[in-house]
Amino acid sequence: MAQSWGQIWTNRKWRFFYEWYCNSKSKNLISEDFPRTISSWQESSWLKYQNKYLVETDRFFVYPHNSLTSNFSDPGTHLKDSTNIFQVPILIAPVLNYRFNNFNCSKSTYDIFFESLNLTDYFRDLDDSITVDLYNTKVKLNRFLLTTNIASKYKVIRSFGLRMRPHELNIIFNIAGSEIYLVDTFEKPDILLNNRKKWEINLFFYDTKIYLGRIHLRIGFLHLKQMINNYVLFIISKIWK
Repeated sequence: MAQSWGQIWTNRKWRFFYEWYCNSKSKNLISEDFPRTISSWQESSWLKYQNKYLVETDRFFVYPHNSLTSNFSDPGTHLKDSTNIFQVPILIAPVLNYRFNNFNCSKSTYDIFFESLNLTDYFRDLDDSITVDLYNTKVKLNRFLLTTNIASKYKVIRSFGLRMRPHELNIIFNIAGSEIYLVDTFEKPDILLNNRKKWEINLFFYDTKIYLGRIHLRIGFLHLKQMINNYVLFIISKIWK
């Protein structure tokens, strides 16, 4: 997945991309191996073509573990108003040398759907290929499928919990549970898992990092109470002036 915020281009890499863009016979980005959420970006975005270029030429985009840039979301083509939602912590300590890991040894490689390419290493006992689709966005599937979709119409072979972050750690450490499923798309399920409402709620809390515990609610209430008190004192001070 490429990114247009704070990226660095060399003349050679830009030339490869631009030649591909100019020589591409079709600018139609819709295909089974490319997310529709990206292909539907507005026409002012050239980044969607860069991502298609990466997929078609089997290239990858390198991100540092510690960000060197952030985004102030200044008003313009894509945003009407400024927002802090895209702000991230940035590295301020000087870095003299960068060490790039060998690609084949990296444990942090992801496809265009943000799915880990390393998880297949933990299912070498399977006699066929596996599709990792924990975000449930892929259309093209292999026989074996790793999914978080409880409504899957296929036979469940193994299941994992959804406790650790990122979610692939639940597979790596074999966390017990029933939130991640390895299914066989060639087989029908023994029983249908139909508790979809509970699954959707749990997945929402996991993705948004929300915990509605009693302690957290109490802390939130105390913060809200303090904010109201501060606001009331501010209004009173203005009135007395």
